[in-house]
Formats: sequence, structure tokens, C-alpha cells
Amino acid sequence: MKCDMRMKKILMAISVLTFMGCGSGRDGVNNAARTGGDAEAVQTVAPAGGRPSAYMPRAVIYRTNGDYNNNVTITVNAAGTAPVSYPGPGDVGEQSVPVVLDGGWLLDRRGGIGAQTRFLTYTYSRYHELPAPPAVETLMESIIPEARVTAAYRLPLSAANVDTAAVNKLIRDGLKDCTPLL
Repeated sequence: MKCDMRMKKILMAISVLTFMGCGSGRDGVNNAARTGGDAEAVQTVAPAGGRPSAYMPRAVIYRTNGDYNNNVTITVNAAGTAPVSYPGPGDVGEQSVPVVLDGGWLLDRRGGIGAQTRFLTYTYSRYHELPAPPAVETLMESIIPEARVTAAYRLPLSAANVDTAAVNKLIRDGLKDCTPLL
């Protein structure tokens, strides 16, 4: 009985990690930065008398210096000369477009938003239809030079099934209990 419960917990953790897109995408592209490598994760609720079975990354909101809501993001190295992480075409789509919130904030639905985030000229729908990821040189040439994340906060909420009303309340309350990322 005890072994069955442990196996269920392990399978649940594997399911959560698979759902969140850890590891490589279907195109073999390194997507580790998509989850932000977030060590500060929200602990899931424990079953009665038990320990939590998984940790979920926290939700992130951000602002940009322009209207780049529909543009695919990649993460570049500190020098800005090469991609560190980028999605495969099957890893993005309409479900990847950030949610527009109060005050010009955007709710990240892909993960990996930070100082090294860059926006591509590719829209999510156009990128999704590509047969394979663009070559690294093409990705770098597709970066919108002036597009930047100007502010980002990690929220005290799980990234899974985020309640936008709760996020908007955090924004209205001045982002108390939120961690600045930039």
C-alpha cells in the first residue's frame, strides 16, 4: 500500500514536469530556460496527512517597451550574441500569447522571461507553422533590436491556472509580496 502511494506521487511529479515542458521540446531544442529554472517554486497542497507531491513554478508578469505581445521570445547569452534557449515550432501557439493585465502588465504563459529575453519578428502563429526551428543565424537576425522587457515580477501564485483577477489585484495593491526579477 505504502509503495503504491509512493509510485502515484512519482508518476504525478513526472506528469507535472512533462506538462510544464521541462527538458527538450519535440524539436530537440533546449527549453530549460523556459521554466526560468525557478528555484523559488510554489509548493502544491499536500494530501491529508501527507507531504506535497510536486512543486510548481511561480507565475511571472512583465512589461515591455512596446507592443510585442504576439512576438515569440527567446533567451540570449549575457553578451546578446547567441541564443541560450528558444522554442521549437510545436512548443508555441495561441496558448503562448501572454495575457494582457491591468496597467500594461503581461502574464507570461511560456516561462523564461527575464533580462536576457529578446523578441523575434515571428508571431506565435507564424512560428508555430514552421516545419523546424530557424537556424541560429536566422533567429539572431530576427530579433527586434529595440524590444526589451522593462520590468518583471515573480508572483506568490502558481503558474498553473492563474486567476487573472487575483493577479490584477496584486498589481493594484502595488505588487506587495512579489519578487522583482529585473
